[in-house]
Amino acid sequence: MDYKQLKNLIRTDNENLLKFINKDEIEWLNKHFKFINNLLMGKTKPTEKKYENFVDVIKNKKEPSTTPEKIYTKFAEYFYEQIKKSKIKPVDPNIIFNGVEINPSGLRPEGPSVDLTDEERGPYGE
Repeated sequence: MDYKQLKNLIRTDNENLLKFINKDEIEWLNKHFKFINNLLMGKTKPTEKKYENFVDVIKNKKEPSTTPEKIYTKFAEYFYEQIKKSKIKPVDPNIIFNGVEINPSGLRPEGPSVDLTDEERGPYGE
């Protein structure tokens, strides 16, 4: 999911999100979400110790202790719950042709000079 799709989930009329955090927390998260997202994606470097602690909490290296850490942790729980409920399986954009073999049977190149070994996908692109 990209930033805009995630940001669209943070609304006070989102009934599923209200099961995890209250309206004041949603408004706080909506206000600070761009900074938090940039911090977690590495676009913004943590300049203070509290930001480093925040990143560590989200990476499950520490327990949440501050209010912002607790709010974002609850939002992450909501997001994981939504993924579990989703009937659509996420598509990995890094897989060429959505998991279809690169060289299907009958079209595989041969010969002594052809090296088909690929560490990630196997010798036949599977």
